[in-house]
Amino acid sequence: GTSWADAFRGPDALHLALDAVQPGDQIWLAEGAYTPTRLAWEFDPHSIQFQLLVPAEIYGGFPAGGGDGSFDARDPDLHETILEGADLAGTLLACRATDPATRLDGLTFQNARGSFDHYAALRCTSPDTLITNCDFLNNRTSVDGSGAAILALIAAAADRALGPWWD
Repeated sequence: GTSWADAFRGPDALHLALDAVQPGDQIWLAEGAYTPTRLAWEFDPHSIQFQLLVPAEIYGGFPAGGGDGSFDARDPDLHETILEGADLAGTLLACRATDPATRLDGLTFQNARGSFDHYAALRCTSPDTLITNCDFLNNRTSVDGSGAAILALIAAAADRALGPWWD
C-alpha cells in the first residue's frame, strides 16, 4: 500500500510489500511478527524467505495502524518489528539489491534456522547495505552457512554464476 489506510495486511503483508517496492522506495512496518511463507525456488523446500530485490529502505518500529502516519511515530524500542524464522529452514531476508541506497533499520531477526548454504537471518550481496538499529536473536545454521552474511560484490558475481540462488 501507499499509506497506512491501504497498507498490505495479513500473513503475506511483507511479501506483498516487497513485490510492490520500487528502487528508492521505503517500506514502513508496523509492530508485530512477520514470518516468510513463500519459497524462493519451488524445487527447494529450504528456500522459504523474504526477498528484497531492489535498492530500498525497510523501517520497522511503527505502531499498529501507523500512529499519526508520520515517520516521527516510529519507535523501534517501543514497537518491536520482528522478522520471525519460526524455526523454518531458509534465509529470513535475502537482500539482493547491490546499492548503497539499501537500508534495514529497526528490525529484529529471530529464530531463523539456516541449513547447508542457506544463511539463517540475513543474506546481503552488497557490503554497502546499511543495517542499523537491528537485533539478531537466536539464529543459527548448519554446515557452510552462518546466522547472517554480508557478501562482497565479487562473491555475488561468483554466486550469480553458480546457481539457483540467483535464478
